[in-house]
Amino acid sequence: MRQLVLQAPAPVVARALGDHDKTAARLFTEAGGAWIRYAPGDHKG
Repeated sequence: MRQLVLQAPAPVVARALGDHDKTAARLFTEAGGAWIRYAPGDHKG
């Protein structure tokens, strides 16, 4: 999952695998991901 969250947005990976968004976000940070590549703002759809 850590490799996946570095390749795709963490919330997308979490939903695809049935995990919580916060879990994927934590794994993203632990894997060394940089949030700079995400656009700022509210992206709730």
